[in-house]
Amino acid sequence: MSRRVVDDGDKKETLDCNQGLPKPSRKIATKKIAVKRQDGSILRLKGKIVQVLEALLGNIKSGCTGLDFSRATTAFRFANHICDLRKLGIAIETVWEAAGDTHIGRYFLREPLTIVEGAAL
Repeated sequence: MSRRVVDDGDKKETLDCNQGLPKPSRKIATKKIAVKRQDGSILRLKGKIVQVLEALLGNIKSGCTGLDFSRATTAFRFANHICDLRKLGIAIETVWEAAGDTHIGRYFLREPLTIVEGAAL
């Protein structure tokens, strides 16, 4: 809650700066999916890494960069979510490309994954 103290000579008054404003909703819908790996195991994923994995699945041949992804959705820590997917054992290759004075990574999914429909999440 944001408060502000107003000093009016003899008396001090505390004002609630959010008074009358609706409270923000704390409930945010989280996307969840289940994917089947080549060995038959199933990974249940939720949150932003689902969006990243879907982007990789949709761009198998051309790969995906953080810049490509941020054009389609809100920008966030794309490379961090790639790292999270790698920690789960998903094979993702990085190919570095020149981009002006710097380099950017293009990520390729190197493991066949299938989205499992109707899996218990």
